[in-house]
Amino acid sequence: MPDSLTDWTDRLANLTLPVLPDTAEELDRLAGSPVSSHTNIERILAWDPGYAIAIFRYLGNLPQAPKTPVGTLSHAISLLGSRVVRELARGLSRLEESPRSSPDQETRDCYSRACHASVYAYHWGAQRGDGNPGESGMAALVRRCGEMAMWVHFRAHMVKIRGQVTEGQNADDAARQVLGFTLDQLNQSLALRWTLPPLAVESLSTVGAFKPRPLGVMLAAALADSSSQDWASQETSELLELAAEFLRLPHDQAISAIHCQAVDAARHLCSLPLQSAAYYLIPQAQCQAGEDTAGPPLKIALAATPVAAVRRPSREENTTRPASDLRQKLAQTAADLHTQAGMERTMFAMLSPDRKTLRARFVAGTAADAPLTRFQLHLEQRHLFSLLLTKPNGFWLNQENREKYLPAIPASLQSTINLQGFFVSSLFVGDRPLGILYADRSDPSLANAEDFGRFKACARKLSGELAARAS
Repeated sequence: MPDSLTDWTDRLANLTLPVLPDTAEELDRLAGSPVSSHTNIERILAWDPGYAIAIFRYLGNLPQAPKTPVGTLSHAISLLGSRVVRELARGLSRLEESPRSSPDQETRDCYSRACHASVYAYHWGAQRGDGNPGESGMAALVRRCGEMAMWVHFRAHMVKIRGQVTEGQNADDAARQVLGFTLDQLNQSLALRWTLPPLAVESLSTVGAFKPRPLGVMLAAALADSSSQDWASQETSELLELAAEFLRLPHDQAISAIHCQAVDAARHLCSLPLQSAAYYLIPQAQCQAGEDTAGPPLKIALAATPVAAVRRPSREENTTRPASDLRQKLAQTAADLHTQAGMERTMFAMLSPDRKTLRARFVAGTAADAPLTRFQLHLEQRHLFSLLLTKPNGFWLNQENREKYLPAIPASLQSTINLQGFFVSSLFVGDRPLGILYADRSDPSLANAEDFGRFKACARKLSGELAARAS
């Protein structure tokens, strides 16, 4: 009797995927750098499917798993810390660069397609106004986890499937004949077992095709597969038409944008042992054998928008009702700010009984020991936050007003909040100030007026709920 999907999932579940040698080297180099940051670490890992998958697997195996789903590397890194992330490399093998005829080439090709799909999915999400395009990019990067694992550990089975596809058989039928199920079924089963981002799992289900975000990830992955061989094929042409419709762009404009995205990927991948699909955009008669057509290395960051991970506040507040009730309301606010306004971190700070100090009581979307959890501000002096507490009001620090308002922000907060941009609102119960609601994201330039409007709406809703709670 052939092995079932569950049997294969069990067989692969405890195996690991190799990481790119450049990734481990860059992380080691960054460890000794004075400018090391979570953002820099994310920029390195965003191009390594094996390492990204290892991070989500480690996160899912923690004794106390995150209370809300983790959809991006920036969120995962903020929860684990840079030291843990770097140490993961010690237990992982390296996918070394070798001739294209080597057995490892199929794995490198699989990684390359995942990276291209990630670039497309991220840009398409941003183009469509998705508040969290980083989640789409990460889902596309890791969704082929089962296929990657099979090429690494059970190459012979994958060679059989590929051989039947080469002979003209449908890919799903070929996989069923060799394994008894499709590769996407294996990808989904293993993604669930490895606790990969929910959007990756959803993009592998049939119902995902009826929802915009998973559909975008599916389409990006399909285009990455097809264009890795031929941009002029009928399949690629049909996928480009679907992408243009998905992006709500004229056909020519969509194709131009996607070609640019492929070139962006090439500028980074040329420094890695991965092939670039942009190579096939260049007429082959103009390319000499061995010529580097990708241009100089350029590392581009996939801006990420994490799902808020609820953490316990650093200090407990005695209330007349169960603290879990208040915590649930704050957790829901953080989740709403993530899904509606693209915010990564959320903080609720409350006034002390003597109303002289503002102190963090709840923080979501960052590590338990992050500086934001230790937010504390004295209000005797006049500054931005003391002025906010004089009446119900909201404020958006952005590139246009940053120079004007930075002097009004206390110097003690420079390492605590994001001085490149944030949203903040005072919270009132009746005519009495209660505290503030603060939110930010790793790339403040993605925030817009609509996001700020949604933030203020969430703040008003929270004020109303707190007023009802106090009554």
